[in-house]
Amino acid sequence: MKYSFSYIDDVGLLRTRQEDSGFIISSLKRKLSYSVDNQTSSNVNDIIVLCVADGMGGAANGALASAICTGALKEYFLNVDFDALTTDIIGCGKQAIISANEKILAQILDDPATAGMGTTVILGLIFQNVLHVFWIGDSRCYLFNDNTLTQISKDHSYVQELIDKGVIYEEDEFDHPQKNIITQSLGSKDIMPGYNKVEIEDSMFILLCSDGLNTMLRQFEIQNVFLDFGEAEDINNKLLSLVLDRGAFDNVSLCLCKVEKEQEDFAIGTIQSNATGMEEISINDLQQSENTIYDSNNIKVNSIDILENLRDKTKISPIKIGFFIFGITALFSVLIFLVLYFFNDKALTEDFDKMNLNVGTALDSVDLFYKTDISDSSQNTSSVLVDTIYGDFQSGQERISNGSQNGNTVLIDTTPEIKPFVVENYKIRYDVYNTQAIAIKAMKKFGPKIKTYRVYTEKLDSGKLYGIFIETFKVKAEAEKLMKEEKMENAVIVKITK
Repeated sequence: MKYSFSYIDDVGLLRTRQEDSGFIISSLKRKLSYSVDNQTSSNVNDIIVLCVADGMGGAANGALASAICTGALKEYFLNVDFDALTTDIIGCGKQAIISANEKILAQILDDPATAGMGTTVILGLIFQNVLHVFWIGDSRCYLFNDNTLTQISKDHSYVQELIDKGVIYEEDEFDHPQKNIITQSLGSKDIMPGYNKVEIEDSMFILLCSDGLNTMLRQFEIQNVFLDFGEAEDINNKLLSLVLDRGAFDNVSLCLCKVEKEQEDFAIGTIQSNATGMEEISINDLQQSENTIYDSNNIKVNSIDILENLRDKTKISPIKIGFFIFGITALFSVLIFLVLYFFNDKALTEDFDKMNLNVGTALDSVDLFYKTDISDSSQNTSSVLVDTIYGDFQSGQERISNGSQNGNTVLIDTTPEIKPFVVENYKIRYDVYNTQAIAIKAMKKFGPKIKTYRVYTEKLDSGKLYGIFIETFKVKAEAEKLMKEEKMENAVIVKITK
């Protein structure tokens, strides 16, 4: 798998100091060599470490606690025996968190003024395409896969205990007044790290975050960002922007990893620039690169690179040659198709121009057809006329209104083979939810706000999500106007072509 990364944080709008801390070790690797028939072969084991910690106990002490935690974890993984780590990755992950807790307790013992400080932590280890997650407190890990965002960690919090006991529903957690009360944190004598693991798949996103994200955005709002963007940096920037728009009561830290399938199963890391001045660095060649740590305090630590040489890749196999020939043939076929499509589209456009019609730059992006010398906007065309146009289209001819009061029309004959006129409808997808029950509940709350429009729930094509939709619009501008009036920041317009 190919891995790319984005780490971004912000102090928020109310806090005066950043108490979060985090880091990414994009490549903690070792080469294992063995001999087969006098030929040397190699196998690269690579471990990726992701971490976010959220300090507490006053600004200075919270920042100190999270820094001690992340520093201790970096030190642990850089010095742990690699064989022991790969043999018992679960035990080592839990031990790393316990070691960090011991260092925080030692600091409190040395300096009584820091008594009461603590930190949450969420730790992710990726090894052999499996994600191992460890945590203390309410910093979280989410996975986005198959158009669905899932929380992998489980908060050590008072509200989570109420959910587990059935006292409240999971959807009530966001608005609960005591959701900030946690039941475990580093800096306490008795801790029990949580653990979960997940098989990593192609096109998956892994998000580690402090509660500065999920206290400001509901899970479906976070999910909507993943649905609308495809790159780690864009997703992180949008999430941070939404948090700041909501008021950003707390520090927020986002550590995001994107997984993509590639022929060579190596980790490739890219770290974006962020508010702490983190440099953008790529690791593209494991043969020459060093193990590198990127953290929220702009610390870069180089450890010994044990990897010496990768397997010789200078020979081209017959299978690769076959793929190359197939690729060239496919590319040539696509080019021919595009050329034919261009000339055909150009001919159609010239015919339309003779009739003095404005058809836009592409047929599939036209709302309606109308005379350019009469109207410059499809908003002047009524919904009734749209239905008339579509009815005539089905019968083999198209009627085009000039938009004037006398209702003059132009009839254009068409053939079954060429139907250039397209009438499009639009609907607004207001929000997306994991279950139909939650979608219906949200629909009943939102519906009365826009009484003149029909609001309904509908299952998405993915089969796992349910959306709130607002009734069909015959003109796109009407949908955009409603979105603006109701300030639907996360809404999108969905096109329905007849």
